[in-house]
Amino acid sequence: MRGGDMETIITYNEVRSLPGGVYFAAAHREHPITPFETINYQEVIVNIGNGIDGETGVFTAPVDGSYQFSFYAVITADSNGGYVSMWVYKNGEHNLHFTQATEASQAFNQLSPTWQMLLKKGDQIHLKLHKGVITEIQSPQHPTFIGELITEQV
Repeated sequence: MRGGDMETIITYNEVRSLPGGVYFAAAHREHPITPFETINYQEVIVNIGNGIDGETGVFTAPVDGSYQFSFYAVITADSNGGYVSMWVYKNGEHNLHFTQATEASQAFNQLSPTWQMLLKKGDQIHLKLHKGVITEIQSPQHPTFIGELITEQV
């Protein structure tokens, strides 16, 4: 320390754990992910605010606010190429979707959207593969769903 200056180091865990915080990360570890089924998560890596239910794949907003979500998956084309489409549902209704084109000549591609939503306490979000194939190459590349509260509405 210089001249009485004091430095406090705050770790990432301490910042995420502040009261009112919401943060989750969950990985799908069973394959294949088939179209029209809600994607569930066998490993909940972190669940601050208890918003994600890995078994059902449903995130329930614990507080009103603005949330940011991300999803990552390795995808493959069928023999004709085409696209992979993942749909986001809010309270059981199709709200938005993300599409990634794939070529038959490409062995693998990525689907990795990030989006923001304004949610009320109790709103529920879940994801479904609508078309295509979500695959896994190695264990670090499991399909992963991440979300966090950006701004709480009071």
